[in-house]
Amino acid sequence: MIINMTVAIAAVNLKHVTGLNDFVELDEPLYALCYFWLMVNGPGRASLDHLIVRAFSASSPDRSVEAAALARPKEP
Repeated sequence: MIINMTVAIAAVNLKHVTGLNDFVELDEPLYALCYFWLMVNGPGRASLDHLIVRAFSASSPDRSVEAAALARPKEP
């Protein structure tokens, strides 16, 4: 969808933009920004940030120590 919004901006709307103020008032950059935010933060386990964290934590040798520290109950 980000690619579609970029094409829409470049092909149709960029012809009518005369400055930064006109560009900011377009809807398509806002949609592209929302799609990017959704790609990074939105869908939980299927999100890009979850995949990145999982990839980096898989290479961590003491992952069981971190999991045990997180599973430990808090002191009252």
